[in-house]
Amino acid sequence: MQYLAIAVVLAVSLFACRWYKQTVIVWMVAQTLFNAQIAVRYSTPSMSCVMATDFVLIGLYFFKARSASLQPKEYFLFKEAMIAILSSYILSTFFAIGISSAAITTTVKYFATNFVLLYIFQQCLKSTNDLKLFFRSVLIVSFLQTTNALYESIFQDNLWLDFVYFNSPHDASTLGRMFYIPPQLGNSLEMRYGMVRARSFFGLHISFGFFCLMYLHLLMTSYKNKWDFIKNKQILITVSILLFAGILMGNSKTSYIGFAIMLFSIYSTKQIFNPKIIFPLAIVAITITQLFPEYLNNFFSLFDSTLADEGGGSTIEGRKIQFQAAQSMFEMSPFVGNGPGSIGLLKSKGFGAILGAESSLMQILPERGLYGLAMYFLAFFCIFKRFKPVLGEKNLAFFLLAIIAMEFATGILDMTIWGTTLLVTRKAILLNRQGDSFVKG
Repeated sequence: MQYLAIAVVLAVSLFACRWYKQTVIVWMVAQTLFNAQIAVRYSTPSMSCVMATDFVLIGLYFFKARSASLQPKEYFLFKEAMIAILSSYILSTFFAIGISSAAITTTVKYFATNFVLLYIFQQCLKSTNDLKLFFRSVLIVSFLQTTNALYESIFQDNLWLDFVYFNSPHDASTLGRMFYIPPQLGNSLEMRYGMVRARSFFGLHISFGFFCLMYLHLLMTSYKNKWDFIKNKQILITVSILLFAGILMGNSKTSYIGFAIMLFSIYSTKQIFNPKIIFPLAIVAITITQLFPEYLNNFFSLFDSTLADEGGGSTIEGRKIQFQAAQSMFEMSPFVGNGPGSIGLLKSKGFGAILGAESSLMQILPERGLYGLAMYFLAFFCIFKRFKPVLGEKNLAFFLLAIIAMEFATGILDMTIWGTTLLVTRKAILLNRQGDSFVKG
């Protein structure tokens, strides 16, 4: 896997030297094809393929920043949010219980691969052609992701993750990178109430479901606003259907919750409850419950520990135990937390009940305390304030509410995915207002 990771980094580097802007735009979507188990370095400090490529693109930006294709520079729309989050990271680092270098490494990695990369992407997104390139990338990668998940769901095997598993190390240094064991080793794929929890190219089914949700939202927005980035509307509709199927194949309550909320960021209540929409959805729901009669147990299991044990799902009682562990960590340093990355250290000292990725609260409060939680909500307020003039109050509010709800349910999500969705949507609307000829009619 290290050879593959190095080859990807070198290939992207070569393309970026010649076509920097186009490479960044494509990479923002293509990076989802490489999970954390594909790495150039596994030992501490580890370096995944995606992270190494991100750092290369960031380094090259300083040489390309003055090129005509990246001019004029735009005000970074996530700047205030970045400052808010960064202040909590810095403050908690001063009071970190672990080695300070670990806290600093965690901070640098998080901000470089999220905010810095989003800044560069925003500067690259200038014209209609840039947006068309991004949408083509979304279509291609979404097709690869969803068809791989279809194969995984039907045949209960994932050939790509099998390849990754058998060609990479599995020890303490790779824990948590990829939650997948090939069926060839005598284990069936993780099932929940009769359905595979598909991962596709990702290391976790939740990440796959989130990917499908974000790009389904983008394609639905494009279709509703009649943007002409994708000439063939049949392809757009087909990929949208595949992405919706991907949400179901991911078999995660997180993406279901997000989908229910995000519908209101695209359509009005009247449009959502239009019989033309409700009737097909009802047919889909009835079909699913007929094919998979235990499917609704995904939701009943929250309140029934017996069902949860059968399906491998979490329960309210189980979450209470995890929150109690998080509370114990939080009480050690309630105002500023125990430092970035401290959850792993605390788990080794007896706080095993917390998984570290079950809720944004269970990540933020133990590591960055009440100040970190306040900055988390302030960051979303800053994002809302910056994007509201273009995206609109209602649409943006439901979009951000969905992100917050999903992160509360499952932990901090990939900002490079939902951040690019916001930036692309905003740029498309602005070009439309300027009369750029990419909108039909």
